[in-house]
Amino acid sequence: MVAESKEEQITEIWKGLSYSGKDYSAFYEISNLGRLRNSKTGFVVNLHANAKGYLHHSCYIGIRGKHKNIIIHKAVAEAFIQNPLNLPEVNHKDGVKFHNSIDNLEWVTSHENSIHAYKNGLSHPHTKRGAENSTSKLTWEQAQEVKSLYVTGIYSQRSLANKYHIDH
Repeated sequence: MVAESKEEQITEIWKGLSYSGKDYSAFYEISNLGRLRNSKTGFVVNLHANAKGYLHHSCYIGIRGKHKNIIIHKAVAEAFIQNPLNLPEVNHKDGVKFHNSIDNLEWVTSHENSIHAYKNGLSHPHTKRGAENSTSKLTWEQAQEVKSLYVTGIYSQRSLANKYHIDH
């Protein structure tokens, strides 16, 4: 099967599914374009977005019907993209979680993935800092004052905690 692209035609290549170190090729095949199909029938499986927005297929595999959640971008990367450094995560280069073609995926460290998401506006720091954090006990100004008083050596941590009514 050939998928149309604006720049060129890309040939869809299918491989037996090997996912998270286990061989599922008797049940499923994955394509370089991010599609999953039943190995026996050739039927292309409908994919759904999980809670984080990634396409996946939830199924029962094998004689005992063990439940498996196949995350599509990870399955594509495992099948088609070499990972000689054994990097743990797969990044969507364009940030679109539904775009699971091999030209849009790359193996990265967790840190690299977080930086990419932050730089591209896909993620925001989860924890607010200072007075913006709902659990904050001091304003930014108070925190600066505590620091400057502490470095004088006149005040102990305990005395500053008492002065500002916070736990030591």
